Amino acid sequence: MRKFLIFVPAGDKSLHTAWFNPSRNFDICVNYYGTNKDKEEEYRQKSDYFFTNKGYAYELLIQAFMSNAELKEHDFIQKIDDDIEISTEDLNTCFEMCQKYDFKMAQPSLYPKNVCYKHLVNVKDSDYRYVDFIEIQMPIWSKNFFKYKIYPVLMDNQDVIRCGWGLDILMSYLAGFSGMAVIDKVKAKHMKPITMGSWYMKMPISPFIEEILLLKRYRVKKFYCDKNGVSNIKMKRMVTPPMSPVNV
Repeated sequence: MRKFLIFVPAGDKSLHTAWFNPSRNFDICVNYYGTNKDKEEEYRQKSDYFFTNKGYAYELLIQAFMSNAELKEHDFIQKIDDDIEISTEDLNTCFEMCQKYDFKMAQPSLYPKNVCYKHLVNVKDSDYRYVDFIEIQMPIWSKNFFKYKIYPVLMDNQDVIRCGWGLDILMSYLAGFSGMAVIDKVKAKHMKPITMGSWYMKMPISPFIEEILLLKRYRVKKFYCDKNGVSNIKMKRMVTPPMSPVNV
């Protein structure tokens, strides 16, 4: 078992296969949610852990980690979307920096195209920056932060969590708005345009409702960040699970 782990919910055009090479310092856990048998076999051969569950990104992550307790034992864990282009070397660097600086949570910086949040765009001549918000697209969590903060929330809210809307906001509260970094030493490229795809309309719970329910259960407010990643929350507090979320 390598020290680090990447979890990829992968479709037929997943970009993760480029990372499966001897130079990587991370294990790759793939959940193929498609139906193409050739792709299934290809992905099985290019992964260290492999699942074929059906569902949405964070729903699949929950199922995988429930199935194999070893996954939680990696020093740092990243969930990354299958439309992210980034080199193996840059992923290695991300994990090495996470360990060196003991981040609770981090992510690679982004090229400016197909980006939702401006503070995640790469800053020249910076190695990393502390911010108040990390996106659900490709967060990296430390083992302890995942095991004692993220995982309990995922387990307690399986009836709500699907694509992860609202989880990114809640993660900031779980971290106490500290120890979260954008790693500018590397850059990732989001290859698909930002759209509300048709698959959103097919979800059993609307992403908007998913966010509302999750935040309401933990009595936290939605916030926004400026271009430097500083939130507009005046009273930054920490939410500490395990706790019983409010039934709404």
